Amino acid sequence: MSDDRVNHRKVYAKGYYDGIAAATGEQMTPERHAQLLAGQSTIAQKVYQVVPISGAQNVAWIANALKRATSSTPDLRIIHGCLSALQDAGLVRQPKSGSYQRDPDPGSKGATLKPQPKLAAPEAVADAEPTVEAKATTVDCLADVARRLKEMGAYANRIAEEIEGIALDIESDKEVGQAEAQKLRQLKSLLKELA
Repeated sequence: MSDDRVNHRKVYAKGYYDGIAAATGEQMTPERHAQLLAGQSTIAQKVYQVVPISGAQNVAWIANALKRATSSTPDLRIIHGCLSALQDAGLVRQPKSGSYQRDPDPGSKGATLKPQPKLAAPEAVADAEPTVEAKATTVDCLADVARRLKEMGAYANRIAEEIEGIALDIESDKEVGQAEAQKLRQLKSLLKELA
């Protein structure tokens, strides 16, 4: 295999957003970094603090470091979720599968600025008040929900009637069985008298 194909695969494996970030050339500023970190949950911020900068470590190592730092033991699924959120925000990277590494904080010594994906600016909202059509749509939705609830109620009533009918059938079968058992006992007693 040629080196071009291997390099292409390496670049391709990094992912779509990494490619966009490399193409746009935006830099992670200390303000942006602080803003992204502040937007994370408290547990994600604690996880971020224990993720190593110098070398990539697996989730078990990060969980043990978190336990040493905070004296609490969160579930590994929670740690995985926090690491995924941090990775999506661009605060943590995954050099190889299952291992996570924190990038140095921008603005600290030895930190290299990392490209960040460009986000589209949100469109301005024209009206803060919902329009008449939107209100009508909401009313229509509520009417539809009410109609479906009525149908479900009617369906539940039909099921209740079926259950009641089955219970009556069971009761009548039980009475028939008791009557037949009584006849069998009488026949048994007659046979004993004849013998």
